[in-house]
Amino acid sequence: IVQHSHRSRQRGCIDSCRAAHESIVMEEYLERLQEFWRSDTRKWVVCFRNPVDIWRENYTFLLCELVFYAFAFLTFKHAYRHGGRYLHLWFTALFHGLVVEGLSYFLPDIDSFWHARSTIVFL
Repeated sequence: IVQHSHRSRQRGCIDSCRAAHESIVMEEYLERLQEFWRSDTRKWVVCFRNPVDIWRENYTFLLCELVFYAFAFLTFKHAYRHGGRYLHLWFTALFHGLVVEGLSYFLPDIDSFWHARSTIVFL
C-alpha cells in the first residue's frame, strides 16, 4: 500500500511537471508566433506587389497574370455551378499546387528554380 501511494504521488508529480512543461512550450510558441507577425518574416508567407510597377517593368507579364486570374475565376464558376465532384476537383487541384510548391522549397534536389514575382505571392 505504501508503494502504491508513493507511485501515485510520483505519477501525480510527473503529470504536473508535464503540464507545466506543456504550458511553458505553449507560451514560447505563442511568443514566437507574435514575433513572427511583428517581424518582416511574414512577407515570406504572403506578399503583395504594386500592379503599376509590374506594368512598367513588363506589361505582358501583368496581362498574362490577369488572364490567368480570369481563367481561374471561370473554372471556379463552372465548378461551383455544377457542384459535387467538379468543386472538389477544383479545390483539390489548388491544394495540390500549393502543397507541391511548398514541399519543393524544403527538398534540396527540387529547389533549383525561380518564379517571377506576381501581384500576389504565396510562400
